[in-house]
Formats: sequence, structure tokens, C-alpha cells
Amino acid sequence: MQRTIAALVVAVLAVSFGSGCVIGRHYDGREIDPAVLDQIQIGVTKKQEVLDIMGPPRVFSRVELSDLAERLVARVAGSSDDISITLDPTLFDEAYLYEYRRENETFFTVVLLYTYFMRDRKSDELLIIFDQNDVVSHVAYANGTKDLGFF
Repeated sequence: MQRTIAALVVAVLAVSFGSGCVIGRHYDGREIDPAVLDQIQIGVTKKQEVLDIMGPPRVFSRVELSDLAERLVARVAGSSDDISITLDPTLFDEAYLYEYRRENETFFTVVLLYTYFMRDRKSDELLIIFDQNDVVSHVAYANGTKDLGFF
């Protein structure tokens, strides 16, 4: 009887010390306040104003034409004909991407026999495109973190 109780105590201790649960949250980036979007107006707001309001973007994108020009020159090298090229002005537009991510994580294990891990990741994204005059031409906003539960 004492051996059974001792074995049971050892088993309970092994399960207790070999089991665990961890719950955590992770935040990445700067939160995007939807009220700030009213300050950014298409055709009015300049790039510097956006930088003053939002700070630096997570991603900056601009079309680089140097590679395109080199390939074009290589194709027509040796040709005596004059070349005329018309480029779409939107090729020179710049884009700023602002992103805020949240993650909820849950980890549970029982004496290494059973392990459960779950991660739920959502993000808010704000895309702002500027024309050649550094004026906002497009704005797109997606609020994904509103769909993320507490846990």
C-alpha cells in the first residue's frame, strides 16, 4: 500500500513538474491611429507632412529605372535609328507602408507526451502612395488587429 502511494506521489510530482502552460502577446511596430487618417488628404497632403504625422515608414518603395534603361540601351546598341520612349508618370511614384502587428501565443505541454502551440497573428496596414510632386495620390488602410481576441 505504501509503495502504491509513493508511486502515485512520484507520478503526480513528475506530471506537475513536467507540465506547463505559457500565454503571451507580442507587439511589433507602432500602432496606427485611424483618427490620424483624416489628416492625410489625397491631392493635398505632402510627403513631409505624412512623415511629421506618422513618422518613418516600415517599408519605402520606389521604382528603380536604372536597370530598365540599361536593358533598353543594350537591346538597341548598334542601331542607327533614334529612339523615342514615353514613360508612364506613375512609374516614378513612391509608396510608404506602415504596419502594426499583434500576436497571441499559447503553449501547453504535459510531460512531453502532449504539446499544444497556437499563434494568432493580425496586422494593421497603411499604404500611402505619392505622385512625382510628393503629394499623396492614394491611401489604403486595413485594420486587422480588431479581429484579434484577447487570447
